[in-house]
Amino acid sequence: MKTAIIVGSSPIYNERTLFHNLIYEVGKPYLVAADGGIDFFIEEDICPDIFLGDMDSCQKEEEARRHFPELKINKVSPIKDDTDMELGIKAAIEAGCDNIYIFGGLGGKRLSHTMANIQLIAGYTNINQKLTFIGDGIKAYGLTEGESKAYKKEDSMYVSVFPLNEPADITIKGLKYEFQGIMKPEGSLGVSNEAVNQEGYIRVNKGKVLVIEEVN
Repeated sequence: MKTAIIVGSSPIYNERTLFHNLIYEVGKPYLVAADGGIDFFIEEDICPDIFLGDMDSCQKEEEARRHFPELKINKVSPIKDDTDMELGIKAAIEAGCDNIYIFGGLGGKRLSHTMANIQLIAGYTNINQKLTFIGDGIKAYGLTEGESKAYKKEDSMYVSVFPLNEPADITIKGLKYEFQGIMKPEGSLGVSNEAVNQEGYIRVNKGKVLVIEEVN
């Protein structure tokens, strides 16, 4: 799998270390600055492979041009169907990436953009393509039919699972609250679970789910 890292405009706190660790682990990921995300790259003195967006949340466009003379820039009209984040995802996919991590896409002042990003997990996650949002102590990603995720007690996190788009057939075993059956999207049943032994897992038998992991 080829990996991309996209940085958006939402605040980045302790996950800054995770960003650098991920670059070290991957080697040479495809780096995307989505609009105001360029500020982060300037601060870290790392040139992204592409800087794109309508620049409405970017305060350092000219500084970016000076700081990174070879920077590839794709400035688009603010009148568009896709958010800058979705444009970043599409750019990563066009570059051949199928494992995409996103920083600066959760929280901030615009709840609407966080919700839009959750929708992107639903739209761009499939068996051959993974989309993971990373925030301060938070990770959000999708699991599709036939996939599972294991947890152990020392993970020390809250795990929430929510069906995406339609009801999903889910098995939850070895967590504090076990479940077997159909989980519907119009409810809060899957919130705030946690591992209680060494063999906990969530498995998607049918459908697609959103998984949110939050540091306990």
